[in-house]
Amino acid sequence: MITSARLADSAVVDVRVDGRIDGEAMTELRDVLRRTADEAGHVDVLLHIVDVGLVTPTAVWEDLRLAGELDRIRRIAVLVEPGWTARLARAEDAVLSSVEIETFHPTEDDEAMRWLRGGTGARATADDLEGRMRGR
Repeated sequence: MITSARLADSAVVDVRVDGRIDGEAMTELRDVLRRTADEAGHVDVLLHIVDVGLVTPTAVWEDLRLAGELDRIRRIAVLVEPGWTARLARAEDAVLSSVEIETFHPTEDDEAMRWLRGGTGARATADDLEGRMRGR
């Protein structure tokens, strides 16, 4: 399941992935991202990955339609357990090269929000991210 909601008075969309991903949830996510970008000029995403389950064919289609919104996403803060880190970093390098992405441990919500709202930092490689997560 994917849940998404814009945080009040900000360009931040809070997204939680936990289990099955279907087309309805992807459509809702795309709509929230589009509305936020229309109103704020860009979107920053606070992405909590708890578990990724079955991805339905409709979700894949909606994911492809979401690609049109990617140029409006400025930053993505990914809150995820260390085991996912390298795979996520490789995927983002292949798909989201124009988006700044930083990975945080699931307990680092405050740090992730600070980074989204203006913190700086160089983009890390998959190996850098995995090493950083192991050091926590």
